[in-house]
Amino acid sequence: MKADNVRALPRSEPRSFVTLNARKAHLSDKDIGRRARRRRWSFLNASANAVAGAMLAWIALAAMDVMPQAASLDLPLVTNAAASAPSHEPIISLVDLDADGKADFANPTNSFVRSVDGYGSGSFGAHRDGVRGGRAHHGADYISVPGETVRAPINGAITRIGYAYRRNVSLRFIEVRDANTQNTARVFYVAPTVAIGDTVFAGQEIGSAQSLQTRYPGITNHVHVEIDDARGKAIDPETVLPAPVTNYVFNAGMRPVQTASQQPS
Repeated sequence: MKADNVRALPRSEPRSFVTLNARKAHLSDKDIGRRARRRRWSFLNASANAVAGAMLAWIALAAMDVMPQAASLDLPLVTNAAASAPSHEPIISLVDLDADGKADFANPTNSFVRSVDGYGSGSFGAHRDGVRGGRAHHGADYISVPGETVRAPINGAITRIGYAYRRNVSLRFIEVRDANTQNTARVFYVAPTVAIGDTVFAGQEIGSAQSLQTRYPGITNHVHVEIDDARGKAIDPETVLPAPVTNYVFNAGMRPVQTASQQPS
């Protein structure tokens, strides 16, 4: 004999449905809701995993399709490590006036000319001694960092290496003369790494920048560059030497030497 609270189901209803309904008859509404939520989260997690797997498979297939194509075109495959590696190559600013493929002039420190500080302006023709119309600055002061590489501003041979001041045996200068153009360049406040008679090209290392803080406390450190034309007339270095840019790269290292002295103007 059947209990009054048990429903007789038709034969066509599946057995699993009978079992499920029988269980629900003994569960509270809270328990039924909790189980429903668990089933929904399980479904969502399974769907998310399926989507992630499909995306990874697509990326793998795309990589297999692109990388052989790059290799066939001889294109470099750059890795993250290679892309983030710092470059230690020097930056040299050069200019080729006659378009012969060789540099004619170079910025000695790949920097700008010193602006006005407590010792005046570093530009060519700037007044010295604090008097307008008095002694003029016969060169240009290219900003430097003590110890950095200084490069030849012109092509030519090293004709002189000496002291910048008569009673100072630390600050030095280097002179380069171009036999073709008859231009002469002198670079002051440089510890030389070349010797008299050496041939250098524009942009080649000739020494390292020296500090001026002992002689001129508070001044902007720089190298003083003077350039004379074939007639021996001083010309403004900024009119021929390039502004700091990134063009070509050269490296050179030679031996030091010392000789007489000449004071920069």
